[in-house]
Amino acid sequence: MNWNTNRTSEYADRAGESVQSFADDAKRTAADMRNRMSDAMAKSADWASKKTDDLNTTSRELVGSMSDAVTARPLLAVGIAVFAGFLISKLFSRD
Repeated sequence: MNWNTNRTSEYADRAGESVQSFADDAKRTAADMRNRMSDAMAKSADWASKKTDDLNTTSRELVGSMSDAVTARPLLAVGIAVFAGFLISKLFSRD
């Protein structure tokens, strides 16, 4: 009986070690996945930030160039605005 008890105890110890090893591996894998996701999210945030800055710069340049064009030819700018308003009203009128 003592021999069976010892063998059962050995099997239980081995099973416990296997479960602990599996749990440790799972924790390491989960931590690795979190780190990879964090890296990917950081790269995505950096990319989005750069693109936002680029868009902001481009829009400021466009507004600046339009402002210069309107300053150079104000009557032409007013005429274009009136014509664009007329076209838009015709597009959206129900008649």
